[in-house]
Amino acid sequence: MQIPGVMPLALSAGFGGIFVIALWLLPAELAGQRQVGRGPASIYLQALGSVPEFGAARSWRVQQAQLTGCDDLLAGPSANIADPQAIHRVAAACLKRADQVLRSSPTAAIAHLIRAQALARMASAEQAEAAFLLAQKTAPYEGWLAARRLRFVFLNSGLDMPLSGGMAPASEIDLALRADVLTVLQTDAYLKVLVQIYQSEPARQAWLLAAVEQAPIARKRAFLTLLRGSLRGAPIGGSG
Repeated sequence: MQIPGVMPLALSAGFGGIFVIALWLLPAELAGQRQVGRGPASIYLQALGSVPEFGAARSWRVQQAQLTGCDDLLAGPSANIADPQAIHRVAAACLKRADQVLRSSPTAAIAHLIRAQALARMASAEQAEAAFLLAQKTAPYEGWLAARRLRFVFLNSGLDMPLSGGMAPASEIDLALRADVLTVLQTDAYLKVLVQIYQSEPARQAWLLAAVEQAPIARKRAFLTLLRGSLRGAPIGGSG
């Protein structure tokens, strides 16, 4: 027989525990949210004097926003003109945050991509390539991530590796990048990334066209239509 008053007390204790945990987590969540949306210029300016810190938010929504912010920091144009020490500090902060997220979410592909970006900025090429392959293997068919991986490799010189041509055997990274091209081709929103690669990487044009050739004919036509428009001077927008 249930003792009167025990259930309400148990429920009250349970809700009280949840409330205490929520209060304990709240500062990190709020700190993480405040960091989201800060401009790259302000973060690199801060990094001139100290290593940036990312709030240890536990919600995936905030974590993902932090990591995509790191991607934009490390792959965006600001990273190409910032002070080298500031770049190293930002890369170290992003690497630390990615490692923290991966401890609880080892298949978080965006975190593996941030590790690749940070390690490349810190001149650890072999580790960067391994992290890049994990980023591709953990989310091979997500277009927004495939577009960011291609942006990292081709539009920001993130990995300096030869890509196969002619009869040369394809490396693992080569195959991963070809797969990312096919994934990006599936969605009109990301085609502009391929056009930007074609325009900015003349030495990779033959490789890119060979990768596109493996796509269904309708998607090849969509890419070629956008490419022809860009070559005539039509704007294609920024990368995704």
